[in-house]
Amino acid sequence: MFKRLFSILVSISFLIVLLLTSVQVAVYSDRGFFEKEYEKYQVLDDVHMTMDDLMQVTDKLLGYMIGDKDDLVIETTISGQTREFFNEREKMHMVDVRDLFIKGYWMRNILAIFVLIGVVILRRQIVKIFLATTGITVIISVILGLIISRDFYSAFILFHKILFTQNDFWLLNPETDLLINIVPEGFFMDMALRIGLIFGVSLLVLIGLGLCILILERKKAINESKN
Repeated sequence: MFKRLFSILVSISFLIVLLLTSVQVAVYSDRGFFEKEYEKYQVLDDVHMTMDDLMQVTDKLLGYMIGDKDDLVIETTISGQTREFFNEREKMHMVDVRDLFIKGYWMRNILAIFVLIGVVILRRQIVKIFLATTGITVIISVILGLIISRDFYSAFILFHKILFTQNDFWLLNPETDLLINIVPEGFFMDMALRIGLIFGVSLLVLIGLGLCILILERKKAINESKN
């Protein structure tokens, strides 16, 4: 009973590690993704900047989110004038976002260590439980994906209300806040899809590997019983 419960905890932890890693890969693996999104949603027209200047702001913003930069004092050229890109409300919101990213990073690393320990202890026993847990996760993910795709805006608002309970700094005004102009709703839809694809493909690969392991073990057991 204990081993079964432990196996389930290890499997769930692994799925969390995979999801958080998928977020990191989606956000940080391809700088060109942001440039394509800016072009797709004609962001340059809204913020009155060149692509080079906006990408420099983006690089510094991404660095800030994982702790590589201490603050969001970023000067750039907007409408031909030099000024700070982020106002105080945007900076306060990004403090919360940065906190989430860094906590997620540490959670991922701690759970990854737990998973490695679990795999060493459980070895073969983990495969069946992992496949069952992953199968349930796939079903839940598909259902959630369908629900969110029908009304992404409501899901987006709910997501922010759950994550940012201490304040409403996330409620930005496109007339005064540049941040919401460079990452409009469509950007978040595309990013969510990107994360989902990375997570989903990774799950399918792992399910395939798990099934291969089970098949090989069954064949080995059959051969041993014949001998």
